[in-house]
Amino acid sequence: MRRLPVVWLLCLAHACAPVDEPTTTESDPLLRGEYTFERPEVGAIRVGGGACTATLFASARTVITAAHCVDYRSSSGPGNHGEFTITPREGETHDYTIAQYHSFDGGGGDSEDDISILQLAEAVPASVAIPDVPAGEYPAPGATVTIYGYGCQERSSRGLKRA
Repeated sequence: MRRLPVVWLLCLAHACAPVDEPTTTESDPLLRGEYTFERPEVGAIRVGGGACTATLFASARTVITAAHCVDYRSSSGPGNHGEFTITPREGETHDYTIAQYHSFDGGGGDSEDDISILQLAEAVPASVAIPDVPAGEYPAPGATVTIYGYGCQERSSRGLKRA
């Protein structure tokens, strides 16, 4: 089944890649990209002991991330399965309980199916973030795209939303 790469671009949760020169802001040096509050629908999830980038997607209670971010598992039923955090503006953070989730990849690695859909216990208000909408098609070859995710200040850590 063919997945939409724009979805992937919005919810990449990857380690820092080798870089030639770091890009920095005054307070938070990043290895790549720049710190931003654009796209407040892009946040982070904490499930188990790990954290990954995730995106409010298609509805105010639906979040999409990579299946490896939830250990390729699905929840057995509704409950408190972690948190989705959005930081729409400097100094403003909103946490939402993950009620349940379903992974579409059973742990096969770099599959196009490395996707998990999470349902929040409550809707994210539009004043905090508006869900991204599914892309209708792949970007044209050579098109410029922006990747949003949590970058890192050193290769062994992650944590700043970047573009």
